[in-house]
Parts: sequence; C-alpha cells; structure tokens
Amino acid sequence: MTTISPAIQDYIDNRFSIGLEPYIESLTENGLNSSAERILDVGSGPGQWSFAASQVAPEAEVIGFDINQEEISFARQYQQEQKYSHVRFEIGGYLDLTNHIEPESCDVIMCNGVLMYLDRDRAFEIFSSLLKPGGQVFFYHNHQAGYYLHQCFESLAPPSPRKIYAYGFIPLLVHWPRSLFFGVTDGDGPLSIKKLQDTGKKHGLELHEIPTKPMLTYKKSFAGIPYIFSLAGYKKEK
Repeated sequence: MTTISPAIQDYIDNRFSIGLEPYIESLTENGLNSSAERILDVGSGPGQWSFAASQVAPEAEVIGFDINQEEISFARQYQQEQKYSHVRFEIGGYLDLTNHIEPESCDVIMCNGVLMYLDRDRAFEIFSSLLKPGGQVFFYHNHQAGYYLHQCFESLAPPSPRKIYAYGFIPLLVHWPRSLFFGVTDGDGPLSIKKLQDTGKKHGLELHEIPTKPMLTYKKSFAGIPYIFSLAGYKKEK
C-alpha cells in the first residue's frame, strides 16, 4: 500500500469519521437510482461516496476515478477489506474519462467536492456524453465565497507565505474575478448555483439544489456569507 502523508490521512480520517450511513442517507433521500447498473464517481478521493452508492445500488458497477495516488490506494485497500465486489478505483482525471468509459453507459455520475477545480463547461460536456438519457448527477460540497473567506482568516493564524498563497486569497482575488468578469469556467474559486445550472442546461443537464448532508467540517455560512451548496439532477431525454 502507498505510504499516506499526514495531511491526506487527516483528510481521509475526517471523511470516514462519521461512517458511511450519513452518505447513504443523503443519496437515498435525494433519489439515487437503486437499480442503477453503472455509477461513476469523478474525483472519488478515498471512496466514501462510492461505497455509500454501492450500498444504495448493490448491483451497480461503481467506478471511482481520482488523480491522487494516496487516496486511491486507501480506497482500494478499504474495498478489499470490506469486500465491495462491485466497486473499483482507477487513477485518472476527468479529461481521461472518455478513454475509459463508453458513451451513454452510466446511470449515475457523482462529482462531490471537486467541481471547483475543474473546467465546469468541459466537465459537464463529458458527463453528459457518458450519461444515459435520464441518468442522474450528484454534485455535493461545492464551495461558495464564505468558504474561501474562512480560509483567508485561517491562513493568517499564524500566517505563512505558503498558506496565504494556497488558501482563500488566490481563489477570491484571482479565480473568482476571472469567472465573474470574463466567464472563465475553470480555476479554484467560489461557485454559484445559477452558473452551474446554466452550464448544465447547455449540455442537457437539469440541476436543482439539494440539502448538503453530511456537513462534515463545513459551515452553513461565514460572517453571513454562504459557505457551501449541493446540487442534483438528470440528463434530459432526447
């Protein structure tokens, strides 16, 4: 098994600290298709959403993709230990998906806590191409301005050049204005429900807001500014 760095291990521990039941409950409440045959988890990380989806749809083939070798290594180990026979994990990014997954072969695509880092226009184009007509999408844990403002304050106690660069300042001062004024759809920065809905419609995806559960270490707002939101939806029938 790949050696896992302390920072990644802390992240994994946080995601699994509540067990899988809250993830299962949220997917069930928001209508995950229990008869799905193939579920794709894009940016699966250590696999908590993949394992939860497998329990909701026990006959489905669940495929998790992520670029982080450490998290994929953990997910594969957990899969073997817990005997999730229908779940597998692959190293790769969202731009690689069309090389591995057949067009219109997925009943469900999840991309949770990841959309901030992708070119949303390109990602939705790919997701739509891989989904069957009527297929479902789930986008939990999308960051809003409150998240980045909180990160800015956190990075100042105590301050360091690395933290100031890597946390909320760059997303707020660079990526967000690029998105607001120039329509750029990539780069880590605050997302908006309407923009994601508009981008989704462009590619045949109808999206609506759903409750964010589980909250984990996230907040509802910071200094009165929204912190996080989640969306679900489907690909329109042709």
